Amino acid sequence: MNQHPFEKRIKNTLERMDFHDVRVVVDSQGIATLSGSVADANERALVVALVRTTSGITGIANQIGLTQ
Repeated sequence: MNQHPFEKRIKNTLERMDFHDVRVVVDSQGIATLSGSVADANERALVVALVRTTSGITGIANQIGLTQ
């Protein structure tokens, strides 16, 4: 399966923000599926907001869990 062009951009952004345990897969329709874990609900909301502001993302399936 080929990586969607937006995936790499989102992954780089998440890495720079120290969200190393979050995975993202973008389908051909621009839907980003987020999985993995973050420390708390505030971090989860920040990840979703970061992805939502990515040009070309049409929707988000949030499957991120909390470690605390």
